[in-house]
Amino acid sequence: MSASGSSLAPASMTASIQSALEEKKSEAPLRFANFIRGDRLDLSSQRLESKDVADIIAVLNRHPTIRVVNLSSNKLGAEGAKEFAEKNEVATTVFLNGNLIDAQGAKDFAVLNQVATTVDLSNNQIDDQGAKDFAELNQVATTVYLRNIGMTAQGAKDFAILNKIATTLDLSHNRLGDQGALNFAEFNRFVTAVNLTQNNIGQQGARDFAVWNSRNKVATSVNLSCNHLGDEGAIEFAELNTIATTVNLGSNGIGRNGVKGFAMRNKTVLSVDFFNNPLIKEGAIDFAKLNQVAKKVSFSGCEIGIVGLIGFALWNMTATKVDLSCNNLGGLGAKCFAILNQTATELEFEINGMGAWGVIDFARLNRFASTVNFAGNWIEDQGAKNFADLNRIATTVGMRRCGIGDFGAIALMGSQNIVSLDVSNNKLISEPMKRALEERIAQNRARYTGWAEVAMMVAALRANEGNLDLGGYSDLIPEILGFIGGGAATKQGLFSFGSKNGSPEKIASALFFRKLAAEACVTPSEEKKQPLEQAPSAVVRSGLDSFSRPGC
Repeated sequence: MSASGSSLAPASMTASIQSALEEKKSEAPLRFANFIRGDRLDLSSQRLESKDVADIIAVLNRHPTIRVVNLSSNKLGAEGAKEFAEKNEVATTVFLNGNLIDAQGAKDFAVLNQVATTVDLSNNQIDDQGAKDFAELNQVATTVYLRNIGMTAQGAKDFAILNKIATTLDLSHNRLGDQGALNFAEFNRFVTAVNLTQNNIGQQGARDFAVWNSRNKVATSVNLSCNHLGDEGAIEFAELNTIATTVNLGSNGIGRNGVKGFAMRNKTVLSVDFFNNPLIKEGAIDFAKLNQVAKKVSFSGCEIGIVGLIGFALWNMTATKVDLSCNNLGGLGAKCFAILNQTATELEFEINGMGAWGVIDFARLNRFASTVNFAGNWIEDQGAKNFADLNRIATTVGMRRCGIGDFGAIALMGSQNIVSLDVSNNKLISEPMKRALEERIAQNRARYTGWAEVAMMVAALRANEGNLDLGGYSDLIPEILGFIGGGAATKQGLFSFGSKNGSPEKIASALFFRKLAAEACVTPSEEKKQPLEQAPSAVVRSGLDSFSRPGC
């Protein structure tokens, strides 16, 4: 048959072919379906190139609930970054670190991006020009990561001058030096949290940054870790800083004199991190004696030893959040701190060679810490069980990588005090047991919230000399009176039953306790016979103890 005489394919066949092509096209994004986890699409290290961006965008359009896209360690290049910024209408957090993006790619991304408020362009050869262009043209991103992009002091200056949007900025692992620290602080008007880790900044840079930042009153969170501040740099920063309240001075060669001088001169910093500085035992003790400002302090990996821990616990009257991780304190350290601590309510004991007995002694002796993290200590099932049995104070507990199995998880399920628990990376806990444990902790959390309501209600009634009716739960009166100072309350006649019938206080309390009874599977007919379980004693410490003080 000649070409002129050939017949066209029937319309039905054409439609079928078109449908097949469309179906084939729609399958393209499915290659990424297994990389979706909740609201995250993680495509890091998948050897992606710019030609793959179309499929990535198709996935986002099909799953509009995705908010975080991780494209790090690929080969998207400048064209891929540009295309993603232009077509993305879903993701608000985008990781593009390590993607062979140059200065032009950073510029194009800034121009075209209309959605992403958090952008990571680290580990790309953006250099000073790319950072300058991004700062000048960015209209959306408020959190920007520019780690290891080849930035110098000039780039830090240009970014600070031109930036009008970013408030959180990571400039770590660049080549800023002392001049770059000065330049950024002098011209910065918008960044309130800046990371200057590993930038070859010394004593002079720390001093200049503190002076200019205090003069401009901008950055309240400053990370100067892994530089060369030394003792004098730490002391001068503390003396000249009047604005930064959160400061990281980790791994700066700061010794006893530096931490002592910092504590003496600090008038502003509420949270300070000294990780991996050779403070030794004397430094920890001196800090505790002299510190009158910092509420949160980290001595992680500072070689403070048992003597330093004991001295810190004895002298500390200010810091309520303390990190003592990686100090090889062992079980004895946990026991000593629990005995001597009278101030810290949040503790980090991660990776301290602490076994089951250390956790047991801590649970038995602890009277103040409501949050404690034992991650990385091999406490096993026995430690978990005894902690669950003995703990009466801690409500937030970390037991990640602790060698716990199902037996330990079952024991932890019996603890009514714990309302937040991390048992991740304990490979011996089965998935069904993890889910059961999560459900039990959620139930504890609901009850904890309920008792907080009781605390507020009782406080309001006492303040107004009102009446509290328990709606049939009169057998709870001794417990509640014990929580809030029962003797005084009874003598003052602040609790009565039957008076003010129908008052809002009476109705609210009756409904609340009946609700708790329902959650505990107590039938209405049993209301007057079976009391509810006692509230977590940590609630007493955190919410009710103020009402039992003399004169309240």
